[in-house]
Amino acid sequence: MPYQKISKKMECKVTQLVKLIKDNKPFKMSKRKGDYITLEDLINEVGKDAARFIMLSRVSDVELEFDFEKVKLKSKDNPLYYVQYSYARICSIFSNSKTPINNDYKNLDKNFEFNDEEIKIIRKLSEWPKCIETSTNKLEPHRLTTYLYQLASIFHSYWNMGRDSEDFRFLDQDKKIDTNKAVLLNCILLVIKNGMEIIGVDTPENM
Repeated sequence: MPYQKISKKMECKVTQLVKLIKDNKPFKMSKRKGDYITLEDLINEVGKDAARFIMLSRVSDVELEFDFEKVKLKSKDNPLYYVQYSYARICSIFSNSKTPINNDYKNLDKNFEFNDEEIKIIRKLSEWPKCIETSTNKLEPHRLTTYLYQLASIFHSYWNMGRDSEDFRFLDQDKKIDTNKAVLLNCILLVIKNGMEIIGVDTPENM
């Protein structure tokens, strides 16, 4: 078979500088004074997941502020934690219900009606393929982190409603989970898992 040379065009995105925030103030680096932080130092302090997720959370032509304290927060203000926590929460639902994750559900209730909050989740899930396509074509990985955070926010909002009303709880009093809700949760797990794998971030089942 004759050798065929395949030429491919490589595009390199030029990004803005990253401003490091430490102890609530900008960390100014100086080679002369020996004050600097290497990428290895940053990863050792906050972990590779935080470094990857936060670095990819902004458009390449926008300056990024990397706050060492905020990326360690266990709250909604830390997008990485918020996404990982949504994954862990769903895993806990299946664990408590003793229902296998990613089960092959064949007999769904055709008369099942989704409530408004579940429809919000379904609509968001339907945007995932387009998000992947646009992010790839435009070389904009920040679209993935933004989408994952938005999906996690919708799920957490639904979860919190269950504290006030049994209608929004995933498990009934017998710790059983409705089949259709199980399918919906599995879809969320799959999208979050795939999205985090694309950007090289872990999805722990317990937090």
